[in-house]
Amino acid sequence: MKAYTISSRLLSIGGFFLVMVIPILAPLWLNDRFLVDQEIAGIKELETRLDADLQLLMFDSQTREIFCRVFEDVFKELENPDFSKAMIKPESIAALHLLKAEGCFFNSKGEQKMFESTSLRSKYLIRELWKDLLDRAWDVDISDPRSLRYRSLFGPHFYVHDAPRLEGLPWEVTPKENGILIWRHFKKRAGLLLFIPAFPPPMETIAFALSSKSEGLWGVLDLSTRRFIWKGIPLPTWKFVFSRGVTLKGGTFLHNGFLCRVVQNPDGIWLFHALPMNSIETTKKRVFWWFAGFCFLLGFSFKWINSGTTPLSQLRLFPRLLVLVILAILVPCVLLVLLSISAFQERAAVLEQDLHENDLNRLRDADLLFMKRQKKMLALFRRIRDLPEIQTGLSSAVSRIERASKKRHFLARIETRRIDGSLLESVDKPGTTYDKMLALFAAQALKRYLDAPIPESVDSFSRLAVDFLLSPRLGFANVFDHPDSLNPIAIGREHIYWYWDIRKPTPEKPMAFFSVAQHRKWELEHFLRNDLPKGVMVFDGQMRRWAPKGALKNRLLDLLAAQALLGNQSSKQKLLLENTPFLATAFPSGVVKNLCFLTLSNLSPVNEKISRLRNLFLFGFFLFGILVFSFSGIISKVLLSPISEISKGIDALEKRKLSFRIPDLGINEFGKLAFAFNNIMGDLQDLDMAREVQSNLIPQKPSELNEYEVKLINLSASDLGGDYCDSILTQDGKLLLIMGDVSGHGISSALLMAMAKTICFISAKEGVGIPTLFGRLNRLIQKGIKKKKLMTMVVGILDGETHTLEWSNSGHNYPIMRKADGSTLELKMPQFPLGSKRNPSWKVERLSIDPGDCLVFYTDGIIEALDSNEELFGYERFSKAISGIIINTVVPALQLMMSLF
Repeated sequence: MKAYTISSRLLSIGGFFLVMVIPILAPLWLNDRFLVDQEIAGIKELETRLDADLQLLMFDSQTREIFCRVFEDVFKELENPDFSKAMIKPESIAALHLLKAEGCFFNSKGEQKMFESTSLRSKYLIRELWKDLLDRAWDVDISDPRSLRYRSLFGPHFYVHDAPRLEGLPWEVTPKENGILIWRHFKKRAGLLLFIPAFPPPMETIAFALSSKSEGLWGVLDLSTRRFIWKGIPLPTWKFVFSRGVTLKGGTFLHNGFLCRVVQNPDGIWLFHALPMNSIETTKKRVFWWFAGFCFLLGFSFKWINSGTTPLSQLRLFPRLLVLVILAILVPCVLLVLLSISAFQERAAVLEQDLHENDLNRLRDADLLFMKRQKKMLALFRRIRDLPEIQTGLSSAVSRIERASKKRHFLARIETRRIDGSLLESVDKPGTTYDKMLALFAAQALKRYLDAPIPESVDSFSRLAVDFLLSPRLGFANVFDHPDSLNPIAIGREHIYWYWDIRKPTPEKPMAFFSVAQHRKWELEHFLRNDLPKGVMVFDGQMRRWAPKGALKNRLLDLLAAQALLGNQSSKQKLLLENTPFLATAFPSGVVKNLCFLTLSNLSPVNEKISRLRNLFLFGFFLFGILVFSFSGIISKVLLSPISEISKGIDALEKRKLSFRIPDLGINEFGKLAFAFNNIMGDLQDLDMAREVQSNLIPQKPSELNEYEVKLINLSASDLGGDYCDSILTQDGKLLLIMGDVSGHGISSALLMAMAKTICFISAKEGVGIPTLFGRLNRLIQKGIKKKKLMTMVVGILDGETHTLEWSNSGHNYPIMRKADGSTLELKMPQFPLGSKRNPSWKVERLSIDPGDCLVFYTDGIIEALDSNEELFGYERFSKAISGIIINTVVPALQLMMSLF
């Protein structure tokens, strides 16, 4: 059994880890990392999808969005010449019933078709309003009876002169300003006008929007009313997850193989959404691969422990080196490819993020442009303030300036007052609550900054209004502190920019107080029309419109903008428009509420950069492959090819193809080894040829006499031995029996044996005696062979007529005679071997042969042979074997003797 040292055991352990553990665990680890990264990316994508689905549900459930979408659907059907109410889609009808919408549509003939929910009062006013809209009767005075009737239905902020600007856009109406009106015409008199008096409860609109959702599980909870609705296949204990999310004020949770998300919409209603993770769950795959890998590793470990060898050590040298080269080159290449793929993905993400950041900076700059426009507006108001016509209170000039500014939407109202607080000039007629509040504000400002002698108000409304104006928390205390500046103010749902200033009056210029107001929506119109940067689009969440005109309209862009507005954070999404990839970036304005900036960036340059990097990598990998193959070729030529040639030589040697020669391998160690191998193969070829010659020298069928049976058996201890046995008929009809043994083995012994056969054959044909034969052989050995050799030989001449054997022994093993009665006789004749002396004399004896006698000539190979127990056969056992022969024929007798070995 082989003994292992500590160093050999450590080398074996290192080889086992290098050849078996690393090739198994490294791919498993890479596969596990790939699956984990894939699962993480899938979870992130699923979480993003949950957020998007919930935000889109918020967007789709808004009354304004439902109403605008229904209006667009009905208007598209209305453009059909054969339009009828029956052509309206069922979902649009359901939405109209949900919103309790009122209105009518007008065909190309101007005929009116009312919706069922429209009241009689609304029918009359809608018909009148439609006529005014189509007849462009937009300059209806506020005090006009028609304007008063319209405002009684649509609210105090309804002005007909706003109609052309708001065609096709949602118009906030009704007394409580919680309704919407939209109108739009086509051709001559045809068109559609719809409005809803009030918004339905949020739970109703959410339930309506939820009816179109089909994937995953949805849940909605209104804590104020304890109303709960859900849709989808419920999960076990999912309500517990929902309640937990509500308690934690929202969040993301993993539950029973589902990813759940809980959020709260702006109306305080909690939303729940869950999506399955089956498609991205990789735990089972990872466990399977690790289990399979460890099973393989465990099997190889047991085999290694039992045998102490690895499968690689059982391979031949050439395939073993090939496997090592593959492990040394292929594994790093695979790692390089995997790292490159990760680098490409990371680089693509970085380039995309850089593009997204650039777009965000661009959108932020666009948002800041609106603030810069306010500075321009402040400069305009100051120029108007400094006009002599304004300071002198020239009515015609003030009216002209205000009308021109209103027409172009540069400002909404101009008002000037004297030092005593009385009105100097104003185009609008006083009397509204706004006018009273403005008069009280002017009086307090004149008192504070000019010490104007204005008496205190005595009525309770004025005192209450003054307290309100001066209140730091509820009133205009901050506005009082900042004259000559732009102040954003919200009056109801109307947002304005208000500028006021104080000037010390003179007799020629009696103006002491100056104020001007501008609607924010007008200023926003100017910004969107004139100052919006190129390539930037704006989505007005309140009016549900895109700017500038001609901006790309796409449902995905609507949803992206809504997602940014509802989440109050930037969002991005990849789009494919006209087979071109784009990155859409949305940014909610921090200056104007419900305004979202959006831009599209072509991803083709990014993809081209990635493609160039990929091509460079492929080119580099191609060069690396060329270098690897070149290096492999060099290794193959320097190391593997010589080993392969030597391996072929070993195969040829095993198959006894002794003519095979290894080609010239140079002057290195392999070349020397090949040279030595070729020399050995040449020697073996010579030996093989000599062996063949030797086998031909020993006759297959010996010569016999009629009454005698002769059998020869030659089992050489080597491929080329020096034993010689033969039977030759002499000239006088006798039989020459020869058994000889040349000292040593190899070619020299075989050649001496061949020459001895020749001499014996010639001597037999000449009929010479045994002494003459021995003399010739002795001279051959003494003079014809340079290398010192000896030869033992026993020779007998059998006379078949006299039944006598004339024999002599020259240092050979004594022959054994087995008599017919089974007794054995050892024929002893001690003499020197041939070649030991120059001119020796040889003794010759005569022996009678009786019927049944057996004479055995043999060499020392039989005596020195080992049996199955590794013991010498010996003379005694050989003699006993001969004496035990009871068969009278030679062949069975020899077979029986050989079986004893």
